[in-house]
Amino acid sequence: MSIIKDMLCVDLHWNHNKESDLKHYNVIRDSTLIKTINKNNYLDSKVESWKTYAYNVSATDL
Repeated sequence: MSIIKDMLCVDLHWNHNKESDLKHYNVIRDSTLIKTINKNNYLDSKVESWKTYAYNVSATDL
């Protein structure tokens, strides 16, 4: 996963899951699910510039 952070957002990118049974990705910030998406990137705009965040991305199969 690659992460780019600026003052207003965190831009997350990860390798696409090539398995045919992929349903979606779960984007998790600080142990909380924040988004379920079908693409392999996410722009988190609900961040504070002074705070540190931990991200995780998992894939869910059909």
